[in-house]
Amino acid sequence: MKAKGTVFKYADNVDTDVIIPARYLNTQDAQELAKHCMEDIDTSFVGRVRAGDVMVAGWNFGCGSSREHAPLVIKTTGIECVIAKSFARIFYRNAINIGLPILECEAASDAIAEGDTVSVNFDTGEICDETTGQTFKAQPYPEFLQNIIAAGGLMNSIKEKMEAEKAEEAEETSAPPEPAEEHQCEPASAEECCEGPAECCPESAEKCCEDPAKCCPESAEPAKKPASDPGVWKVPASVEGSAWMTEGTKAKDE
Repeated sequence: MKAKGTVFKYADNVDTDVIIPARYLNTQDAQELAKHCMEDIDTSFVGRVRAGDVMVAGWNFGCGSSREHAPLVIKTTGIECVIAKSFARIFYRNAINIGLPILECEAASDAIAEGDTVSVNFDTGEICDETTGQTFKAQPYPEFLQNIIAAGGLMNSIKEKMEAEKAEEAEETSAPPEPAEEHQCEPASAEECCEGPAECCPESAEKCCEDPAKCCPESAEPAKKPASDPGVWKVPASVEGSAWMTEGTKAKDE
């Protein structure tokens, strides 16, 4: 953010009752209130100020009442920035809340004169008196305060954030759901798979292998596991009950 304009300069301890006299606070209309800004110390201010101009002051600017009307009417007149040696703390916070940029810089306040043209870079805190060529350095705002001021104040900043969140939620709701990824059984071989569905589909044998043909394309029936003990020898059906088997048993008993 940047600003550039003509300087209106004031002394120390400019209080909020000077910025906007209390006798006019029977309305909340900012445009109406701005017609009386600074009139008790500078009756010509309202007639001379232009959009983008800069106000420079001394110590303790904005002291007195905590009314938010003070920074609001300054902003409404067109003042783009207030530079002072120091600000009353409540005025400082109120200024940020309504989106009025303010910078503290003692050197700039001392050197800059009424009527000078001054440019301000809020991102870097650099203040340049283009009339004299002097430059000054103020403390720049952190990013979150810059965002509040750029939005036009705290309430506008919150509204923008809420609208952005709603738009994001609406976009997520309207987006079609992504198709669920199907589990694929890809065994090294049908024989290896069909030793047992659980080996084919370790995540869920029952779910994935309800149809054995899906896991075991070469056989619709899962093969039976061999005996777990490799040392057990099964007698072939062709041998069992034969004379050879009977004789061998008798010899063993004797």
